[in-house]
Amino acid sequence: VVEGLTKRLPTEHVAKTDLTAAKKTFVHTINRDSPEQYTVILRDKQIRVYDKQGVKKTVEMGANTGADNENVDYLNTANADTALKALTIADVTYIVNSEKTTAMTGTTRPSSADHEALVFVSQAFASTYKVNVTQGGSEINVTVAASGGTVNTETIANDIATDLNNGTDTVSHTPSSGSSISNQGQLAAQSFQVSSQSPIIRIRWKSDRDLTNTTLEWAIYSNNAGAPGAALNNFVSRQGPAANEVQEVSIDTFTPASGTNTYWLVCRNSQVLTLPGSSSSTRFAVPQGWVASSGGYADGNAYYNGAADTTKDYYFIIDQQDTATSNLTATAFGPVVYVSSSEAFTITSSNSYADGYIESFKGKAQKLSDLPQIAKDGMVFRISGSVDAGVDDYFVRFVTTGAPGSIGSGTYEECAAPSIA
Repeated sequence: VVEGLTKRLPTEHVAKTDLTAAKKTFVHTINRDSPEQYTVILRDKQIRVYDKQGVKKTVEMGANTGADNENVDYLNTANADTALKALTIADVTYIVNSEKTTAMTGTTRPSSADHEALVFVSQAFASTYKVNVTQGGSEINVTVAASGGTVNTETIANDIATDLNNGTDTVSHTPSSGSSISNQGQLAAQSFQVSSQSPIIRIRWKSDRDLTNTTLEWAIYSNNAGAPGAALNNFVSRQGPAANEVQEVSIDTFTPASGTNTYWLVCRNSQVLTLPGSSSSTRFAVPQGWVASSGGYADGNAYYNGAADTTKDYYFIIDQQDTATSNLTATAFGPVVYVSSSEAFTITSSNSYADGYIESFKGKAQKLSDLPQIAKDGMVFRISGSVDAGVDDYFVRFVTTGAPGSIGSGTYEECAAPSIA
């Protein structure tokens, strides 16, 4: 299109800068869109940015860039007009000093800790959440049964962190020989052996039928010639579980004696019947329906209502507080648990309803979108690529919006693999 003879656009004075010394200068224009237009002025160690009205803007100085706008180390040059280059792409402006020689930094930054992991409770549902940590031959099993007021991700994460910090260790059990226990009355009991003096703090068990309408009481008994002897701690009460639910029962803490010892886990019905006109009472029987041995549950001798009957065994796991795992530290922040240790460990997680409701990440993730938006500042993860999509593996580092080294919300930035020499 020919417009004919027109006047050349004039040069307009917009503002006076505060740069007075005679130095070579490089000028770059940022034309993002109509309201986002800026002029960048670069000189020896100096940077200025003005909007289109000539208003000076504040340039925040990042780490290792210099003390202030008058002392930008990277811009140290006597030939700013030729040595400095700039390119704006979308919201980012890249500035290059061509007099600088690019060099490796030495060893790339490691992750925030040598041995660390995240547990992410992504969905809250009335179900059982499990976390398993294996370290130095010990196995820490955490089970959180979410129900009622505990069905929210933050409470579940906090319970998981608390149990991991307690260092509960699943103990293997050896069957113990037994004989008549006719003096035990309406009890269900099963033997187990322990070789550690670590306190027993809870049990986990299950039934093949719904026992939610029954209140059961639990205690640990001594061994008396292959049968339950006397109670060694107080009975604790707990409403029975649903069918095939793995129920966690925190018992009155009991510390075993030194050496290898046999004890009995005893269960009784809380309901007691007193007949009219009688001073004696009868305890209701423990309901039938104990689940047979499987999945790592102890399989010592079982007794039901005073007689040995292996068809009615109830199978359980004993959790002891293990001082050998005291170097494991867990911190909950929202729905995320940050786990770290001075020793190597492996970690897995699962949920009784859907495994996707809880996930654990230790050094890697299948997709970037799988990672939670809460983590420890500086954590590095390897993201798996895709051969079909032609995408290679890559690494990301988490950067919090809070204080350096803190746990909180933030974003992931692509980075080099950690600890490359």
